[in-house]
Amino acid sequence: MLSPTELLILALISNGQGRTLYALQKETLLSAGAVFPALAKLKDKGLLKPEPLGPRQRQQFRVSPGVLQKMAAIWRSSAHDHISDCDAVLKLCKAAEIFDLSEAVEYAHSAAGLRASELRKYTNRDGKIEPPKVDFVSYRSYRDVARFYQLQAEEHVLRAVEAALRTDML
Repeated sequence: MLSPTELLILALISNGQGRTLYALQKETLLSAGAVFPALAKLKDKGLLKPEPLGPRQRQQFRVSPGVLQKMAAIWRSSAHDHISDCDAVLKLCKAAEIFDLSEAVEYAHSAAGLRASELRKYTNRDGKIEPPKVDFVSYRSYRDVARFYQLQAEEHVLRAVEAALRTDML
């Protein structure tokens, strides 16, 4: 089983992006503390092969032969487990974009739909979705309001990702 971060790294390297630790940090906006252990795990699993040091003495990597086919199967078996985590969904959409753009589109659509269905619990008597009222004595009401806006923002982001991926399919 690979994490969304590991799948993203494999996809980026296989696509010619982020072949060094620094390049991966720039592309993913992840810290070295997140990227380095993921690279080490991928090397240990035989999914990445180190190449000779680059021109600036930086370690470069390439994806081992046959990994893309395995990656697609791993992605398909694990993507649904991460659908409630927006950051993981974004990573998995980018990873899927490398081997099957239509699956990336469908995954973004499903993830946005999950947020839309969760937002329906905030439907008022008139059938409109609106944020819950804040009860200034209740911490729980603060959390409910925060969750509402988080779901709303995530749905918008995922719909935008879906639209961008659909445009790429044309």
